Amino acid sequence: MNELIVDISIYNDPVGYASLHSNGIVANIVKGGGSLSRDRLLTRHAAGTRAAGMYLGMYYWTDPIQDAESQATHAAKLAADVGAHFICSDVEQWWADWSRWYQWRMGKLTKADVPVVLPRQIFKTAAVFRDKVKKLLPGLKFLNYSSIGFINTWCLDLFDLFADDPFWLAQYPVTGP
Repeated sequence: MNELIVDISIYNDPVGYASLHSNGIVANIVKGGGSLSRDRLLTRHAAGTRAAGMYLGMYYWTDPIQDAESQATHAAKLAADVGAHFICSDVEQWWADWSRWYQWRMGKLTKADVPVVLPRQIFKTAAVFRDKVKKLLPGLKFLNYSSIGFINTWCLDLFDLFADDPFWLAQYPVTGP
């Protein structure tokens, strides 16, 4: 694939949508939300993407400590509401406690102090989320999103799960997740 695609979330504001398109970007994948929340800039990013003539994808942070079916229902509604052309499940969460994870990120705890999600729960959440979204939005292309580092470290079985759908590969510098 030679197309250029960017992802956009609450952390990207303002965005020059027309400039992105004129510089070769063919699609934006905007954050819809995650953990049963909605990205507060979803509507603006979706409208800007569509107005600039680009394809609109939406990604959703799939949280393994939340109910997967509820998250899938929420994500499918968000994608339908903004007229997404495709939807992505962002599978990158290894921690089982948001508060302790945040304390670690702020340097108040060690990483060892953050409880982890078992690989079988990561896999189950990703599989149930995918299956439910596909059932709710049968005409929409579904993609999985993660990094090789996450899969190798936290849930090797995701390679098998992700084999059936397009895979959006996250690549982070050494300091990333």
